[in-house]
Amino acid sequence: ACTEGLDNGTSTENPSNQSLTKGPICLTLEKVTATTVSFTAKLDIDMMADFQEVGLLSTQDENLDIENPVVKKVKINKESYDAIFTGLPYKTDYYYTIYTLRNNIYSYGDTQAFKTKDVSINVEDISATAISATMTGTVERDELDESISLGIEYSTNKDFASTKRKMVANPDETGRYSIVLSDLSIGTEYYYRKFVC
Repeated sequence: ACTEGLDNGTSTENPSNQSLTKGPICLTLEKVTATTVSFTAKLDIDMMADFQEVGLLSTQDENLDIENPVVKKVKINKESYDAIFTGLPYKTDYYYTIYTLRNNIYSYGDTQAFKTKDVSINVEDISATAISATMTGTVERDELDESISLGIEYSTNKDFASTKRKMVANPDETGRYSIVLSDLSIGTEYYYRKFVC
C-alpha cells in the first residue's frame, strides 16, 4: 500500500515495493534488474479533476527538476499504470520521484533512489587437456536482462591483441555454467578474462 512520502528512504540497494504518494498519484517501484526497472502507479480519478498533470521523473542525476534536460519525464494518465523501462546500464545509480502540475505550478515528491544490479561471471574451475579446456563457474543475471551477454575471452597474447570469445550457454539465467574451449593448440599458454557485453 502507498503511504505519504518514503517507505525505504533513499537507499540504492535494489528496493522492491518502494512506494511514494503525492496528490492523486501513488507510485510503486516493483523490480530492479541489471538493465530494467518496473513501476506501477494508481491514480485517484476523483482527485485528478484538480490537477493538470501527474507523472514520474527519473535520471542518473540527483537534480530532479523538470527543467533539467537529462530528466526523463513520464506523464501518467491511467487509473492503473505499469511499465518496464529497459536498456539501463548495469550497476548504476538512478533517482526518481513523482510530480504534479496544478494551477501551472509543478510540485515534487521526495527523492527515491535505486541501483541497477551487477552482472557477474565467476570461474571456479578449469580442467585442461592437450587441445581443450573446460571452464565451470556461476553466472548472476536476471532473465529480463536480454541485452546482456557474458562469457570468456581467451588469447595467446597477454594484451589480448587477437582474441576468441566463448559465450556462456543460457546467458539469460542465473546459475552454474560449463563451457568448453575446444580450439586450443598443444603446448600453448593461454590467457583468459571474463567479459560482460
